[in-house]
Amino acid sequence: MITCDSPEPAPSHRVPLLKVGTRQCRFIVSDSVTDAVCCGAPTAELSSWCAWHERIVYTPRLTERERRQAMLEAREVAARNAARIVNKAA
Repeated sequence: MITCDSPEPAPSHRVPLLKVGTRQCRFIVSDSVTDAVCCGAPTAELSSWCAWHERIVYTPRLTERERRQAMLEAREVAARNAARIVNKAA
């Protein structure tokens, strides 16, 4: 469950990726690719993330209208980028 008043998890919860257990947050908080460290804070029963990190990774579903608008905007950006590439080549 997403709550706005959830505190940031304490670093004491952190756990190496390969040792993360059930109901522990799997959000990677380290910069290292080879020695990844997860948040490790407690999670809700069916979640992979604690409430704090769920706010970061959760993307609400868009309505049909919002999806159409996002597609139009993406096409406009792609067209502008293509025009810039053509103009640079000329």
